[in-house]
Order: sequence, then C-alpha cells, then structure tokens
Amino acid sequence: MKYEPIIFIILLAFATSAKSDETTCRTINLAGDWRCKIDVTRDFRIRKRFRHKLEFPYTAHLPGSLDENRLGIRTMGKNPWHLNREYEYVGPVVYQRDVDIPESWQGKEITLYLERCHWETKLYVDDIYFDMRESLSTPHIYDLSEVLTPGKHSLSIRVNNTMKYNIGSNAHAITEHTQTNWNGIIGKIELQARDRVHIGEVQLYADVENISVRVHLIMHNNSGGKTGGTLIFAAENWNAKRQHAARAISRRITLQNKETVIELVYPLGKDALLWDEFNPAMYHMRISFSGQSGQQKFHDEKTVDFGLREFKTKGRQFTVNGRPTFLRGTLECCIFPLTGYPDMSVDGWLRIFRIARSYGLNHIRFHSWCPPEAAF
Repeated sequence: MKYEPIIFIILLAFATSAKSDETTCRTINLAGDWRCKIDVTRDFRIRKRFRHKLEFPYTAHLPGSLDENRLGIRTMGKNPWHLNREYEYVGPVVYQRDVDIPESWQGKEITLYLERCHWETKLYVDDIYFDMRESLSTPHIYDLSEVLTPGKHSLSIRVNNTMKYNIGSNAHAITEHTQTNWNGIIGKIELQARDRVHIGEVQLYADVENISVRVHLIMHNNSGGKTGGTLIFAAENWNAKRQHAARAISRRITLQNKETVIELVYPLGKDALLWDEFNPAMYHMRISFSGQSGQQKFHDEKTVDFGLREFKTKGRQFTVNGRPTFLRGTLECCIFPLTGYPDMSVDGWLRIFRIARSYGLNHIRFHSWCPPEAAF
C-alpha cells in the first residue's frame, strides 16, 4: 500500500495585504542573470575544490525555472494526465554569479537566503564546497559569515531536482500533475546581513480567554561574549475600522549562549479586537532589541502579524471564538499552468483568495504541498 502525504492548511477569511516577519537586516538582491551549466553527465561531485575551471555555456534568469529559461531537453509530450512541458530536465544544474560584499558588512552575520528550491542545493563559495540543504517548502539558508569577507566572491549553487525521497507517487510537491518537477530557485534570492546579536524565530500564540498572546522567540548571540540588552514588544491593529494599540512592554535580558529562548505573555487589554472571517482584525507585533557586549553595540527589529482568535469544537460543530462556523472550502494542489510552480507574491495569492471568497468560500486546503510564505 502506498501512503500519500497530505498537508492541510486552513486560511479562514482573507485580510488585506501586509508584510509579515519584517526585519531590519540589510540585503543584496541576487535576482538577475546567472551563469548556468546543465550537469547532464553528473560529473559535478562533492569536492573540497573544483578540479578545473567550470565552463558555463548558458545564462539563466533567477528567480525562475529551467523551463522558463528554455533550457533542458526539448520535448512536447502529449500525456493527458498532467501538464506537458516544452522543456524537461531531471538532475543537477549549476548556477553561478559573482557578488561584491561591502565594507560596511565587516563583522556582520551574513546568510544566503534561497526561498524555494527543488529540492536539494549544494553551495560552493569561491569554487570551494561549503554545505548542502534539502527542502521542498522551507528556505535554504546558509550562514556565510566566516567566508564572505568584504570584496568580490563567486557563489555556485548546484540545484538537483532528482526524486530524493519517496513522498508518494501523486504528491503535488514534486510530480508533474499540476506543479511540475521544475529545477531552479524561485522567490527571494538574497544575501542578508544582521548584527551578530539579533532576533531569530518568533512564534505567537493567541489566548482569547485571557485576551493576550504568548510570545516565543529565539535570540541569537554570536558576539563571542555575554550580551545584555532590552527587548521591547508593541502590538497594534492595522486593518480594522476601529483601531487598537496595546501598551508596549519591555524586558531586560542577558544572553550568554549562542541561542536563548525568550517566553512571555503579552496582554492586549480589554479593548482588543477578535479575528473571524467577517471581521479579520490583524495585529502587527513589533519587537525591537538593543544591547551591548563590551564596546560592541547591537540593534535589531522584527515585525510579525497575528490575529486573536480561538478555533475549537463544540459537540459536532467547529467554533471560532465560541460561535459555530461552517467550513466552506476548496482544494488547491499547486495549479499554476503558466509557470509550473507557485506564485511567490502576496498580490498573486490575494487574487486567488479573493476569487475563492467571491464564491462564498472561507478556507482552502493544500493537498500534498505547502504554499509559500506569501500565502500565509
């Protein structure tokens, strides 16, 4: 018996556009033309260093797929069960470009951020093998702080879309039925620089009963020493007719380890706005950090969106904030026939959600694939 992975994601109501998970990091956008080598013979093995200077006969624009760049094996299949592509290719492809790291990034924590790849990447910096990542839905992130010194460098990314693990014969994350088994990098492709002490992952858990939100965040301390500082939290509604801002709170912290988990309960006050599909009130949680280790000073800010709501059951019914609700939804299995891969923009997903809402729907189920951050 074959088991097919199913991913269920419910998006109740569709609010207006806003950027979530904003941060103060500086970036170098790597979108544009990359040198490209289609590694048909698969002779590009893991080595500490390239044995010889690679030749790149093609140019590919990223973000994008090999198909969009009209590279690969030319074919016009006539399979009635899935999309038919003009160009197909399964295997490793090497994308390379040069970058110039500014002097102002000296001493910063520098990461390479690849929002979505299919599905394994191996990174070479200045022709020297660095590391490998694998994921079909979460970003491939490389910490290059120790190797990207100010000045010119080359980045070579080997993307391999070969089926790596058996995730099911009909999983839309990889098969040809709707999304294709594309090769490339889509979404954000950028270098990011932050202070050595900064805010990492932030998770927010709404508590309707106590009109509060539990904050769970990770602080990163790569300063090499103990760092003291202050975190400030402030939540404010941004999309409802009646505006509401909760009182800001601060917390003194001391960071001795590379990673420190911070947890606290943030009260929203009696005038807080609840979220439901008819009144989708959303809040920005703005978190700022200022600290110092010896003579080094650090600062970081991050903004994360959340809604105050409680989804439960009562008997045989679902409830939102204690009120019975009826789920009216549709299936989304990565149906993007023009590109063969999902839209990575907020505007693109707002269009999809507004169409669903116009038919009276209030949720979308994602089948055996996970949509990008823009959808959330």
